[in-house]
Amino acid sequence: MALGLPLLGLLLCTPASAASTSTGAMAFRALRTGPGQAEEAINRLSAAAREDLNSTSMRLLAERIGQAGAVDPDPRFRRLAAQALAHVEGGEVMLLRLAADPEPSVREAALPALLHRPVTASAMPVLQAALSGSTLTTAAVLLARMGDNQGIPLLAEALQKGTAPADNAAALASLGAGEQARSLTLGLLTRVESTQAGVLAARALGCADLTPAVVTAYRPASAPVRRQILDLFASMGPQAPKTVRTTAHRALLDPSPDVRVGGIEALVAFRKYDKSVRYRVIDALVDPDPRVRGSAAAALVAVGDVAARDELYRAGRDRSQGVRRALYAA
Repeated sequence: MALGLPLLGLLLCTPASAASTSTGAMAFRALRTGPGQAEEAINRLSAAAREDLNSTSMRLLAERIGQAGAVDPDPRFRRLAAQALAHVEGGEVMLLRLAADPEPSVREAALPALLHRPVTASAMPVLQAALSGSTLTTAAVLLARMGDNQGIPLLAEALQKGTAPADNAAALASLGAGEQARSLTLGLLTRVESTQAGVLAARALGCADLTPAVVTAYRPASAPVRRQILDLFASMGPQAPKTVRTTAHRALLDPSPDVRVGGIEALVAFRKYDKSVRYRVIDALVDPDPRVRGSAAAALVAVGDVAARDELYRAGRDRSQGVRRALYAA
């Protein structure tokens, strides 16, 4: 007789002594009523395990479900098994088997779970084989922790070609590659196609000597990347060098409203409110885009420019509700 989701709910509340390995396997097979229901059940199991990490029954049931699914012919259930094993102590052997699975989605689920586990040298062949596609970043990080840096240039190359998501660039900083990561980041910044990845890597690395390369990369970059660069500059605060402050000044003349907002926010973050900054911000109060006008009004309040009360009064009567809201929220 097939077991349904209600019985699974009972199993989740059953003490460890009352649940057997065969029962766990039967419960997992019962989930095959449909991938949607299976996903929901595994998510429920994962949430329960996170809420009570010391629950022996939860860990045992997750392990049994994981063991049953690890050999399932359906890759959807092997993927769900990897998700279940992520909450099981000592599930490394099974996770490594799933990390070598022929189905990419299974490998994608198994490898991240290994980031929080002790991984021995016996895992290196599996991780080296995973240095491609969607598992490249995770495999590179795991190998670097074991002293094998061969994945670092592969990750940089994938970022440069755009075959790896740009937000994976921050992993370069976590690899502990030092000068190698810095050099690769400079390479990313010299290509328009990989500027975004270079900016994210530079922010994660926190290397001040990368700033000139970021400034150089600013002008040819796309509008979204120029905004990201300005956010990076804003994070420097009062320590921002003159070239960075000059770039933020020029951003207020950018054709992109989002970049102009980023310029205003960066200028406020630098805390160097001189006449040139004041005039640029006040000019932004008549910008055609309400987001820019709202950001400028909020900036004048943030720096405490009492001499701009007339301008702020007019901003309070702006035709855009968004501008008025930004002003009163500042």
